[in-house]
Amino acid sequence: MFIYKRQNVERKPPVLLEDVDADSEVFGRVHMKYVKGDDEVRRYFAAFHLHEKISTTVIIDDLVDLFDELESRECYRQARGREIGIVRTLALCRDAMNYARLQVLIAN
Repeated sequence: MFIYKRQNVERKPPVLLEDVDADSEVFGRVHMKYVKGDDEVRRYFAAFHLHEKISTTVIIDDLVDLFDELESRECYRQARGREIGIVRTLALCRDAMNYARLQVLIAN
């Protein structure tokens, strides 16, 4: 799973390397999720256990860009609100990914 901020992808779309076959079975399992901001990332991971297919690998492109500095300061009432938001979001991501790993182990 790749998580991108839509504006970043529209500005500079991802490019495949020459030797990557876009029709391959492996590439067909790659999914993209476009988000507007940090709240959508948190909602995605908060509902991770409800997803029909659970991703075992998630890459978040430009995580810091998803956090608006002013909004984060107001939300957390701290000068370093952005950093607090990032740490909390990463903790939520870690918990969701640990859940995914556990589900894979149980299935095997």
